Amino acid sequence: MTDNSVLDWRIVSWGGVLIDSQPFGETQGFCNCIPAVDNPTVESASDATWLAPDDIVFGVVINGEARAYPRRIMEVREMVNDTLGGRDFAMPYCTLCGSAQVWFTDNLPDGIERPVLRTSGLLSRSNKVMYDLTSLSIFDTFLGTADAGPLLEEGIVLDGHTVVTSTWAAWTAQHPNTTVLTEDQALGQNFDFRNGRDASGPIFPIGDVDPRLAVQEDVLGVVQANGRALAIHVNHEILGDATALRTCSMRRGRPSPPTTERTSMTITETEVQQALQNWGDGLVKIAIANDEEGAEAARTVADAVIDELYAYASTPVLFKPTMASGDQTFRPTKQGALSYFAAQDPDFPNDGGFGLKGWRNVEAETSAIFIDGDTAMWMGWIICNDADDKPTKVDKSFGYHKDSEGVLRIVQHHSSFPYTP
Repeated sequence: MTDNSVLDWRIVSWGGVLIDSQPFGETQGFCNCIPAVDNPTVESASDATWLAPDDIVFGVVINGEARAYPRRIMEVREMVNDTLGGRDFAMPYCTLCGSAQVWFTDNLPDGIERPVLRTSGLLSRSNKVMYDLTSLSIFDTFLGTADAGPLLEEGIVLDGHTVVTSTWAAWTAQHPNTTVLTEDQALGQNFDFRNGRDASGPIFPIGDVDPRLAVQEDVLGVVQANGRALAIHVNHEILGDATALRTCSMRRGRPSPPTTERTSMTITETEVQQALQNWGDGLVKIAIANDEEGAEAARTVADAVIDELYAYASTPVLFKPTMASGDQTFRPTKQGALSYFAAQDPDFPNDGGFGLKGWRNVEAETSAIFIDGDTAMWMGWIICNDADDKPTKVDKSFGYHKDSEGVLRIVQHHSSFPYTP
């Protein structure tokens, strides 16, 4: 089952519980495992008198139908397979990291049965590893990717949906017609791991940790339409009336890939060389458009080239052009970069348009390359040749980051003329 796995098994540990192998629809009792619940019983908000106003719930709205999944129940069940708004989905909840996700388990390719997700008993970086009871495939809880088994071979990535972590009072104020799981789904338990067992920190290995926040700091997790993931530190003061909110989580889905190929996030030297070629080709496209169709056409081409090559859509870019000075030496915004390449911006009156100088060929001479995973730095010389084959040589460095689509984007660009003693 693990021969084709993309999991890093070095950071996988056993959580001390047995695998949940209950058949679908037979989950209303105890088992010697962490028991999922399939098609849970629900009730109206007015009938749920057992919930206190400040109890935490995970709220989901699909096609206008709202439902709340109380944390008290999720800490017992840790997995729900449900149908809401005409869509089948699974909701895993990891007590160790306090996060819930929703993954649609319908609308899969022909021949793929609906996955029935269960708790495997394994952990990866102290986060639940879930598996599909139907195919015995392992899934990544945070990404919805099949990471081992037959569905990895099929290239299955489950589409995600937004989950809102809220107080019961705040949720019902926004969704008065919501349904909610019935109290008996907690099987008489009330673990409150969040404020008990896990209050002092992780109890299982977590590997290397980003030092910018404490390990168990609450964040709002967002995946943008372009696949870029953001973690936003939750500041209770800016949550308005929902001051009781402790955690928030939100995801957006991605389409399943059409093949079983997976994009490696580790950059190669070949990819860096191709990125350099793409930059040179882009500069030539701008120059040819200017020579053949005029400045406006060149500006349109430059706009597209910048979008393709630079990471301005998701982050400021550390761009220091060759011919820029004063307050406009650095161009962290796309507007500044576009003006540098194609001019015609009154906010940058000194720009002549570096891309408008008749370039016909661009060559790169490498001095050194540094690569660390999805980040790479290149340093060397760029030689731009015009229509008369007259070269202009500049000292240059590029910094690249491989985005979630596997595309290298420029996040740093420094350029200057060679020093002449």
